[in-house]
Amino acid sequence: MIASLALFADPSWPRRRLPFLFNGAERPGGGAQVPSAAPRHALPLALLHGYLLVHLVVPLRHWVYPGDVAWNEAGHRFSWRMKLRDKNVSELDIRVLDPRTGVRESLDLEAWLTHRQLGEMSARPDMIVDFAHHVADRWREDFGVRPIVTAKVVASLNGGPYRALVDPTLDLASQPRGLLAVVQSP
Repeated sequence: MIASLALFADPSWPRRRLPFLFNGAERPGGGAQVPSAAPRHALPLALLHGYLLVHLVVPLRHWVYPGDVAWNEAGHRFSWRMKLRDKNVSELDIRVLDPRTGVRESLDLEAWLTHRQLGEMSARPDMIVDFAHHVADRWREDFGVRPIVTAKVVASLNGGPYRALVDPTLDLASQPRGLLAVVQSP
């Protein structure tokens, strides 16, 4: 729709809406205005180019992540990769190990998350890591020790064979978070 604006709008709309990009001088013979090269226009123009660059690069960042981004979800959000995959989770078990006592217990996920949150998190490794950090932080507040949080998640991508989505031996609460973090499956 934004691209079609150039087809249906009055041709002079950039000059009216973005006057800082034009110096007001017309070409000889009454042609279109000539863009200004004045230094006062350099900052707005640089900001506009930066904005456009971010909106082109961020959706394409999945090319720099290792592995199958449809499987590990790295770079999936805020990208142009919509509805390219269907992931079904058959098993989700998150366990907490208290390093002092050695007691391992399985979390009641429905006590921690709503049904919708559980559905969104179960197929996304980065959300599982974020949840593991949240559980470890709450556990430390309640019991004074940071636990080891592991998850057994078995999923299928696009009707393929079921396999582990994250490494079940990995302490997810110690994994990095953020845009650059990628949780690899075994």
